[in-house]
Amino acid sequence: MQFLEKFRRARIVGTPLIAIACPDPSATMTRIQTELFNTSAEPGQGRLETPVIQWDIIDGWRMRNKAGQEAIEKALDALNADQVQTINPVESLKIAAHLPEQTVLFMLNVHHFMDAPAFLQALWNLRDNFKSKTCSVCMIGPEFTLPEQLHEDVFMLDEPLPDTAELKRIVCGLIEGTELESDLDPNTVEAATDALRGLSAFPAEQSVAMNLRKIGLDIDGLWDRKRKLISSTPGLRVYTGPEKFEAIGGCDQIKSFMRGVINGKEAPNVIVFIDEGEKMFAGASGDANDSSGVSQDFLATTLSYMEDNECDGAIFVGPPGAAKSAIAKATGNEAGVPTIMLDLGGMKGGLVGKSEQQLRAAYKVITAVGGGKAFFVMTCNKIVELPPELRRRFTSGIFFFDLPSKEERDIIWDIYMTKYGFGEGVYNITDINFDAGWTGAEIRNCCRMAYRQSIPITQAAKYIVPVAKAAATQIQSLRRQASGAYLSANEEGVYTWEDTSQVNVAAPHKEK
Repeated sequence: MQFLEKFRRARIVGTPLIAIACPDPSATMTRIQTELFNTSAEPGQGRLETPVIQWDIIDGWRMRNKAGQEAIEKALDALNADQVQTINPVESLKIAAHLPEQTVLFMLNVHHFMDAPAFLQALWNLRDNFKSKTCSVCMIGPEFTLPEQLHEDVFMLDEPLPDTAELKRIVCGLIEGTELESDLDPNTVEAATDALRGLSAFPAEQSVAMNLRKIGLDIDGLWDRKRKLISSTPGLRVYTGPEKFEAIGGCDQIKSFMRGVINGKEAPNVIVFIDEGEKMFAGASGDANDSSGVSQDFLATTLSYMEDNECDGAIFVGPPGAAKSAIAKATGNEAGVPTIMLDLGGMKGGLVGKSEQQLRAAYKVITAVGGGKAFFVMTCNKIVELPPELRRRFTSGIFFFDLPSKEERDIIWDIYMTKYGFGEGVYNITDINFDAGWTGAEIRNCCRMAYRQSIPITQAAKYIVPVAKAAATQIQSLRRQASGAYLSANEEGVYTWEDTSQVNVAAPHKEK
């Protein structure tokens, strides 16, 4: 309703040029027409119908009500033109100058013409004409990047995806009148609404209709369709792995912290996972790596989104294989909410403005899925490359993931040896004496290799080069930077490390 109120006020003051970014143009036009038009202009004047016309590149002008048809005929007669001429977007705008007062002209997908000089000029030429007649050109599309010459002339509106109340109406409306109506209980409606959150009205309706069964509404089917639709958004993918915290050895402190987040007050409805954030925002500081401005816009949009929506978040720092990504992915499963992987690189398009449009569209989906409650997790191998203003947005802190201790490695070995069939009677944990400095990922790889090649674990271990040796200098630098500055993912409190020449780089926090 906030969107409709903004549109209504724009019409009252005679705003001539309006751009509406929305996920479902048909539903948006219907909502505006139903809620705001066909009402009396002044008390006592009787019922007046607002002329409403729709344009697209295939059919040109089409009436959306009787008054719209009369408006089309009047404008065409004024120039002795015909319907076919309105298919051309520029000609359509020229003819529009002769539309009667109060007319609303919806134009679909005109973002494709925003780089055409003739179209922009024809649109601008309508500004004063439409202002004097209280007419409006309403441009509708998924996203708009206005050219400089129109920045001050076009009123921008952004229609959000359906909220919880609207989704509940969709669910109830489709079930009412069916044999399932007697089984319509609040828990089912709530579960269905959670599964639909993040979809526009039309796919939400389709999803409910397709998952109505004789035994009831298939909630799992709703989630499956939702995952596919979200993943069709450029740069977004719903993580579908089954892992929970119990399948990850070690990292007890970060597990405890994340449980507090997902079980606390205002618990998130979605986990947003940005992997290797230093690469995603590479060039955002304005260096030579990105002269296009895309990375800077990505950064600015992300900063604004997290600030405006009061999003909390945490940054996970540490060497590769230290379970940063594993914890991030498992958090959603632990909470029973979706984990959306945000790939900024997957949003970069070849056309100017395309990348920024896709990022804003992705954040719109995240807003709808989370109902305004999203928790961000970003992993990094080199946090120094992250812009400081971005680090400050992750208000839940920065956690350092060190190499696992002996006790933690024993737990990890037990998890993966059980998974790959090297259980009791095959190997004992006490027999493993070659894994100093190994990460959880290296333990997993060793067990998987032994299983797939049917060789002993001790033989598979000979093919593992631990990151503690391959990147010893980098790990030492990470520890030095994290000591006293970041929280520990493995132990309570702030991470500390004694930087002395006597300490082996492969020796983790608990083995000093």
